Amino acid sequence: MKRGLIEVGKSENNDQSILEENVIKYLKDHRQCVIGTSLNDTPFVAKVYYYYISNYELVFSTFSHLNKFKNILKNPKIAIFIDDGSPANCLHYQGTAELITSHEEIDKLREYILTQDPPFRKFMKRSDIKFFKVKPHTIYYTDYQKKLFYRDVLKLDNNMHITEVNNERIF
Repeated sequence: MKRGLIEVGKSENNDQSILEENVIKYLKDHRQCVIGTSLNDTPFVAKVYYYYISNYELVFSTFSHLNKFKNILKNPKIAIFIDDGSPANCLHYQGTAELITSHEEIDKLREYILTQDPPFRKFMKRSDIKFFKVKPHTIYYTDYQKKLFYRDVLKLDNNMHITEVNNERIF
């Protein structure tokens, strides 16, 4: 992929497809992230388990008495950081969290989470557990094995379609 803007539909479309596959694979291959929220100019971070759903969307659960739940209800803009300890790869994700209120969707999520993490059964039964769906507007994907000191930046619209891709220098 060349540096600079890659417009959807241009000849670099194959590079963009590979990038999209890599980003989705990274999201699927990892399970924990750090979520950053902010309320009244006070930042807060928390480590959570997340689940990739589709179209770059993630879901996570929390409890209604915790700071992240209260912060997100008042300010749904969040940041997510995913990494595996390797200095060569990481993913930053900026988006909007939405509280899931549909009982049908919550039941499906509980069932899905239990297939992925059976030890979470005791948490899934709690009445104060809440679920959020996160839709990104910007994803920063760093892969130093591809190009040292650069990261790919994906911009998404409200329908989770990529509108532009940039490759920017980090240092």
